[in-house]
Amino acid sequence: MTHFLLVRGKNDAGTVSIAPVREKPRGYGLTLIGISPEWQGQGVGKILVREAEKLITSMGGETVFLKANFAAVGFYESCGYRAENWDSDPRQPNLRLSSVQMKRELLV
Repeated sequence: MTHFLLVRGKNDAGTVSIAPVREKPRGYGLTLIGISPEWQGQGVGKILVREAEKLITSMGGETVFLKANFAAVGFYESCGYRAENWDSDPRQPNLRLSSVQMKRELLV
């Protein structure tokens, strides 16, 4: 797993980690994505996502997966990700929970 930490001044602004997805050849996952509240809405998330994608591409990756909470879906869509699968409870298949599996194909 590879971790990115974006620092602005003396403050940690955000973090993201990447790891290969075993079941998906040339697939990588973005995890542990977080932006400090004081840096939200200032482009930190996009910087972290783009830098992680550059590294994934340099390692031969072609597809990126992530699990987004409902509030962040619009952000990831603006970064080129598309919803693949809303999480659901098998006991209540028509009930959407608060996260969605998202995916982006990288141009190589």
